[in-house]
Amino acid sequence: NNKSVVKTYDILVNCSGDDISNYSITTIKGNLIIEPRNITITILNQEAMFGREISLNNSKFEVTGGSIVNSDNLNVELRTVATSTSPVGEYPITLIYNNANYNVTYINGLLYVKGREVVLVLQHQTSIYGEAINLDQSKYSAQEDVSALGISLSVDATSTSPVGDYEIIATSSNSNVFISHEPVM
Repeated sequence: NNKSVVKTYDILVNCSGDDISNYSITTIKGNLIIEPRNITITILNQEAMFGREISLNNSKFEVTGGSIVNSDNLNVELRTVATSTSPVGEYPITLIYNNANYNVTYINGLLYVKGREVVLVLQHQTSIYGEAINLDQSKYSAQEDVSALGISLSVDATSTSPVGDYEIIATSSNSNVFISHEPVM
């Protein structure tokens, strides 16, 4: 049976025939050992975004050595040490499997945690020529909570800058995010 599971099976002798009574037959039980099938799995790389839940796709692997037979399911679960708060970088992806019919060797994949884009809508601000530039650091809005991202607003103008429009720039003290916004003068 090509669907027998990994284990030791008894081999039994069954003798029959017309002249069997002419023989004294002694049987000694033998064993057939079905061993696990060796396969190699290469885990495919995946991506995640800083600040978002890490959700690995458990089907992102390829059998690169040996083969899976009998429509078996290895019940693969991919794992990583990265979390939603892991900084931008590369993290190994490993696997566990649950099928005793296979001996799996695997090649780690990588999870690339990428920086997250945060889009801000900056509001116009004004200052009077000759006075210190004091930007209101709360004059922006966002589609998400950005309170933990250390947002700061700046402008390349001083109290001695001539009258005119100057672009307000938003930055974050968190190196795992990058801020995008429309230029505001």
